[in-house]
Amino acid sequence: LTATDYGVPQKRQRVFIVGFRDPSEAEAFHMPGPSNPGTTIERVIQADAPEKYYLKPETLQKTLARIGPEELEKLAEMEGGALMVRHVNKATGMVVDTVAPTIRAHHDAGGARQPLVAVREATKRGWTIARPGDTVNMSAANSKTRRGRIGHGIANTLDTSCQQAIVLIEKGEIRLRRLTPLECERLMGWPDGWTEFGAAPCPGGKCCGARGDGFCNIGISDTQRYKLCGNGVVANIVTAIVGTMNLNP
Repeated sequence: LTATDYGVPQKRQRVFIVGFRDPSEAEAFHMPGPSNPGTTIERVIQADAPEKYYLKPETLQKTLARIGPEELEKLAEMEGGALMVRHVNKATGMVVDTVAPTIRAHHDAGGARQPLVAVREATKRGWTIARPGDTVNMSAANSKTRRGRIGHGIANTLDTSCQQAIVLIEKGEIRLRRLTPLECERLMGWPDGWTEFGAAPCPGGKCCGARGDGFCNIGISDTQRYKLCGNGVVANIVTAIVGTMNLNP
């Protein structure tokens, strides 16, 4: 079953095995069909993400494609948008990040130019295009065989390190930002903050009052939160499976 078929904008395919003791229940059971497909990643975006999650220049250098200035202009015009790439400055010979406007850009439904990002990929031309709202898989950035880096309107499968960025337009600029732990929780169908805290016995057996059960909340690092999400199961799918069960009391 695929998460995108159940209201979660993540390309996550998993095999689910359901067992019954009662043969009649097994015969009556059927895997649930898709429900609420077509949800895009815009639904899970965190509006106030801290600056630390935005990609730094050295990371962009590894992620963005290197395209010559002439090809850059032609491609931007062909694709109908502004294009953020790496290219070589003829005067200095330095590799720089550039946003190239189109000469004759097609326009989107709102009348604005559509910004584009050229991402390195092991294809014949060496790159592929991402648009605002797409995600970019940044793992193995220097790989000569890696393809399928772009999630068009959805996230690729979350792993335990979450090397995924989303393409955003902020204040008229193209920016790439790593998915936050909160966004990863939402991409698993979990409540906000589900992985933010763990629990440990209160020091000296005295309850701190935060939970009221003799345990204290212990903050969990981003690294561990990404691991929890990457190793988890999409809640929406489990809910759909259980909802099709007709168990005898």
